[in-house]
Amino acid sequence: MSTSVFQFDRKLCALRRLDVNSDGKDEILVSTIDGQTFIVTQDGDVSTFFLDQEICSFNCGLFSLDPGLSSTPVPVLMYGTYSNQIYLYYNVKLAQGK
Repeated sequence: MSTSVFQFDRKLCALRRLDVNSDGKDEILVSTIDGQTFIVTQDGDVSTFFLDQEICSFNCGLFSLDPGLSSTPVPVLMYGTYSNQIYLYYNVKLAQGK
């Protein structure tokens, strides 16, 4: 059994998993209430996405832009804010080596 420990200096909002980069391996997504999202690969590389608002909810999954069967679902990050707005960021790409 292997263990990795990541220390965050922010209040956590949600922990999720999703294959963001379509490599067949799930990444761990950690969101904080101040709008930071950390995407951690299984190799330990970390990418950061920042929503410039405090959030009250976070989720992620696969989203299809076309209701037909021809559309391939893409990764989506979903944020709910304290200003009663929902943000969807789709077709998320990770920077190589980050």
